[in-house]
Order: sequence, then structure tokens, then C-alpha cells
Amino acid sequence: MKAELQQILGTDKKNPVLTLYRDEKTKVIVVFFGMALLGVIPGNKDHALYKIMVGQLYNAGLKRKNLVKAFGVARTTMQRWGKAVQKEDETEMLKSLSNPGFPKKITEEVKKYIGWHFPQIYARNKKNYSCELVNNIKEVFGKQISASAIRPLIGKLKKEIISEGEEKKRAHIVELAEGKENKKGNNEKNIDGITNMKSKSLTSEEPRNRQHALCNYVSEGNYELCHHAGVLAFSTLVNRIGNSNDEKTMLIKQWILSILLGAMNIEQTKLLDFNSIEVLLGKVIRHLDTQRTRLVKMSKEEQLKNMLLKYNGELVKIDKFRDFYFDPHVKHYTGEKKILKGWCSAIRFAEKVINMDFIHTREGHPVYVEESDNFNDVRIRFKKLLENFRQKMGIDADKYLTYTVDRGLYGMELFQHFLEEGSRANFIIWEKGYKKDQWDQEEAVKECEMFRCRNNATDLLKYTFKYFERNWKKEENIRQIIVRATNPKQNTIEVSILSNDKEKDASEIIKLMFKRWLQENDFKYLDNHFGINEITSYVSKPYAEPLAASLVDVQQNSGKYKALQMNIRYDKKELKDLLLQKHLNDKKKPLRDERIQELTSNIKKTTGMLKETQKEVSRLNTVINECYFRMTTSTKELMDVVKITARNMFYEGFKPFKEMYDNYRDDHIIFRNLTRSLGGISFGEKEIDVVLYPTMNYPKKTKEIIEQLLENINTTLPCMPDGSGRILRFSLGQKANKLFTIMSWDKK
Repeated sequence: MKAELQQILGTDKKNPVLTLYRDEKTKVIVVFFGMALLGVIPGNKDHALYKIMVGQLYNAGLKRKNLVKAFGVARTTMQRWGKAVQKEDETEMLKSLSNPGFPKKITEEVKKYIGWHFPQIYARNKKNYSCELVNNIKEVFGKQISASAIRPLIGKLKKEIISEGEEKKRAHIVELAEGKENKKGNNEKNIDGITNMKSKSLTSEEPRNRQHALCNYVSEGNYELCHHAGVLAFSTLVNRIGNSNDEKTMLIKQWILSILLGAMNIEQTKLLDFNSIEVLLGKVIRHLDTQRTRLVKMSKEEQLKNMLLKYNGELVKIDKFRDFYFDPHVKHYTGEKKILKGWCSAIRFAEKVINMDFIHTREGHPVYVEESDNFNDVRIRFKKLLENFRQKMGIDADKYLTYTVDRGLYGMELFQHFLEEGSRANFIIWEKGYKKDQWDQEEAVKECEMFRCRNNATDLLKYTFKYFERNWKKEENIRQIIVRATNPKQNTIEVSILSNDKEKDASEIIKLMFKRWLQENDFKYLDNHFGINEITSYVSKPYAEPLAASLVDVQQNSGKYKALQMNIRYDKKELKDLLLQKHLNDKKKPLRDERIQELTSNIKKTTGMLKETQKEVSRLNTVINECYFRMTTSTKELMDVVKITARNMFYEGFKPFKEMYDNYRDDHIIFRNLTRSLGGISFGEKEIDVVLYPTMNYPKKTKEIIEQLLENINTTLPCMPDGSGRILRFSLGQKANKLFTIMSWDKK
């Protein structure tokens, strides 16, 4: 008897061999690998084999659209099954494949116990009711159940309790409207989660932001409105900087929090609520001019900048790295001052710029930055930067470091510097002017591959590399690695990589080179979210004493010499085109012949002038005589270090959420929104409750992840950054129509 098979999944570019059919009678799914039968799977969506098959197809990278159409399962569900089949433990895998709901530990008996005892526990302990309930369950049933596991059941019970008290609340609202409220108990009653407070004049001893009262449904007591409560998620990292009693440290913390809240320069801090920031830090400097004055003073203290740089090193665990990325980043200066020009990639033209020379770790975290003008070439700046980097970051002088550098540093003079015995540094760089005809089939060709995540941890793009290496013909002590790289679209390029690192495997050098996008992407991120391109100060000085004494003079081609060279080049190009036209068409054209004679005469004349012109002049004398200015970058240097500190703090705090959420398309946006949310803060002697109210309406799954994230932060016992040592406890607030009560204050 023939089976009636209907094809549900066919082949395509991402699936060249697998085809799936459904038997219309038995409903089983038949899987073919080419023409060979691979297996028969039950067609029941609840069957473990069905889920394993779909999860494996999802992990294999088949088109999500086709899988959803074939199996009628949501993409998120397939993603969950895909993660489940990757688990090594069989029990954990089957647990993950089971339908979402209460864990098996929560039996009917446990549910009944919770339903009976929760109202009693909640009535007397509205802060730690979950912990008390979990401990009671462990004592009675001998089962260890997490608070997050019983949260859905508790949520339903809390709603029932709230609905039961609704009539009482409405009656109390009527009493308030009629003026029958009990004045003695004004501060003890809550209506729809709002604390009813007496109207009174605000004394000078009370914080200015106590003009509104806020309370969430979970806890009783007085909650103060804080517009920037979400930034407390970084409190542990902020506290590591130092003692808040020191004004300089306090101001550094204030700037870091301001940057994390979106104020990318001092001017933009006026958009923040200083009352809320004062609640967080205990003290703030409000006036913008005062902040600028302090910045100028603090920028002169090298010890302060070095302290922040070392903090950044500890934050990204710099002691574990030997490989770094170096790239000069520039800020286009549009002011009126006459400053030196350099290549500006943003406008693809030579313009007035300020250089920011960055060093990132191999994972793409910024750890060091130096600002400068364009007086010295990047190759000269780079040598000095390497010395400063080791010294200021506390790196052992004998430790060999490898720098993957921009092509702009290409030059034999710099290569020789790296080859010197005392340099303790290696380089990796693209070879300039490589001609794609040097692939040698007789060489021992090797292969390696690299994966890059796209939308989540399992959505991978594959890059393959074929390569061989040899000593570079121009310098035997430099390795040349010729690579044929193929991207996921099967486009292949051939390039050459140079390096003096003798110890590192060639495949690792290739991967470091092809991951330079990490640093390039971070520049965009630093610009957009941390304002690294902000100039900070427009103060400048002329190139004269005492500034000139700190500069190393170099010889350069004079402006007149370069202008004559340019004229000769342009005339020769035009003459070449005209002579070609005459060769192809020998008809007499008086105007063309006249122009040929004119250009020939100009070239001879200009060449004679070039021989009589002084070729090299002092660069320092030139900038002094032509009245060039140099931007004072000391304030920008300090503020840039503050900004990369804020950036590294953000990524450190973001890391757990990224792993839990596993959606790279909007994870940064959601986490940033959470850390910039307002909230209510209830102050206790030893603990501080923080209830966050983000502007986003979270889907159920995202909300559970956020709640778990806050619970994980709570387990680290974070402290308030005001130096009081009080422990913070975070929770996600339940939004309601009535969240605030507006108070009227006596103006006496």
C-alpha cells in the first residue's frame, strides 16, 4: 500500500540536500537526505523527537521563514528547542523541551500550600515574602525552589488580594474627597499604591525632589520619585572608583552617571534632574560653569587620569590580554582657528582635525586614548604612545604585546622599530600595494574558519580562509601571510598580511586582522552614545614658546616646492592626454597643437624653478611663521577617559542581560531603556528598595528576563553610591493608571 506523502520542506540555497514529507494518513514526518531515507519522526508537536528535529534544523541555519511555514511553530519556540538540543545533560535537555509552565517541583500540594499561606505572609511581610515562602516550602516539603519559579503563582494571588481591597480603597477616596480622612494616619494609608501625605512647606533640610510621593503595589511605606533610578544598576561598578566624600571622585561619578543617562557633554547635563542625581550620590555640583571650572583644574592632574585608566584596565581585565588594536580616530574641527589639517575619513578630504589615538583589547573594549594635533605623523606618535600605554596601564616592561594596526602606519622605518630587540612589541598590518598574482599552488596551503554572530548566539555567519606563509621578500624577519578569504556570500578576496610575531599561529593572526571591525564598530558606538567626538573645549594656543619647546621638530617639503610639484603633475597629465589624441587622430588641430607647445614650455620652466627652490624646511618654523594654533586638549583627554569608563561600565553591566536575552538586534536598546528608567526609592536604615518603571511595555518573556536580571543584581548586594553602605534591592514595578499624587505645598 502506497503512502500518501506531501512535501512540507524542500531544498534551497541554505538547504541543498534535506527534504521533508508528511504522511497524510499516519501524520508522521519522513526525512530524506538526498535520495536516502534519513528517518521517520512522529508528527505530534508535543513529542520530544519532533522538537529535537525542528531544533536541529533551526541550528543548521535553514531559512526561518520556511521552517515556520513547514511546522507551524513560532520562531522563538524553535530557537528555544534549538538551544535545548545543544545541552550536554540529557535531563536538562528534556526539561527545556517540555512545555513552559511550572517546574515539576511545584506539585499540586505545593500550590495549595502557597495559596493558603501566602495571604498571611504577605500581610505581615511585604518586602521579603518570597524568601519567607521559599524557606517554608523547603522546611515542609524538603524541596529547594527558587523565588522566580513561584513568581507567576504569587502574581495571581497578589492580584486577587488587590481586587478584594478595591472597594475599601474606593470608599477611602470618597472620604478624602469629603474631607473625612483621618489626619492622624495620613502617612500610613495607601490608595492605588499612592501614599497620601500631609501638605506642608518644604524645609531646607529635605531633598528638593521630595515634592512627589510614589509607592508600588508590592510594598507599603513612602517612596520618593527618582527620575534616574535605573542608573543604580551600575552602582557596584561606580563604587569601585573610590570614596564619594572626595569632591573630585564625586564629580567623576557624577559625570559618569550623566553620560550613562545620555548627557554626552557638560552642557547637556542641564537636561537631567540634579535632585535625583543628588539622591543617588549624596552631593552634586549643579552649576554648569562650576563644572567646567573644575574640569579645567582636574585635567591638569595626571594622577587622576592615570587612576581612571588603570580602573578601565581592571574593568576589562587587561592583564589577560597580549593582543590589542590600534587605530587613529579623528574629530573634524569646524571652528575658525587656523589649525593643522589631516585626513578626515568622515568627509573623505584633508581638513582641520583633532587626533584621538585609541587602543582597544582584542574583544573590542577601549582601554587607552591620547589626543593630539597633526604636527607629528601617526607613525611618530605611535612610538611614543606605546611607551605611555605600558607605563600608565602598569604593564610589565618585559611582556610582549602584539598590535593590529591601521594601514596608515605602513612604513619600513616603523617596521624596523618593532624589529629592535628592546621594543617588546609586535605588529600585524595589511601589506600596501599587494598584487594579486602571488598565490603559489606549490606552497603548503592551510585552511581555517571564523564565525561571526548575526542576530543571536546561534545565528552564525561562516568565513573561510585558505593561506600560506613565507618570509617577506623586502625583510626576512617579517612574516608574509597570503590569504584567500571567502565570506558567507561566497565572495573571495586575496590579501597579504605582514607581521613580526614569530610565536603566534598564522590562523590566529588572520582572525585578529579580520576582526578589526570590532574597533571600527566601537568608534561608531562611542560617537553615538558616549559623545567621544565632542570637543569639550575650544581653547587654543599659538605654536610658540613655551609650547614649541615640547615639540620635536621635523623637516618637511616646503609649500612652494609641493605646489611646483603639483603643477608639473597636472601639466604632464594634460599633455599625456593631448599627445594620445594626436596619435590616434593625426588631423591638424591648431588649438590642440598650440596647447601641447604651451604645456611643454610650462613643464620645462616649472622644472627649472623646482631645482632652485629649497625642498625641505623646518615644520616648527613654518607653523610659527604662518600663525597656526594648537587646540588645548587636556580637558578633552580627561573627559574622554571618563567616557570610555562609562562605556566599559555599560558593557560590563550589559553582559548578563545580553546572554539571557540573546537577541542582538535590540538588546542594547532595551537594556539602555531599563537603566534610564524612573522609579521609586524607599530608604531604610540598612536597605534601600528601588522600584523601576521603564517606559517600555515588555512582552511576557522579556519581562521575566528583566526580573531575573534584577534578582541576580540583588544577590551581589549592591551598595548605594552615596557612600552610606546601604544595600540596594531592585524590583520591576507594576504600572497603574494612578501612579503619582501631586502635592500642593505652602509657599510660606
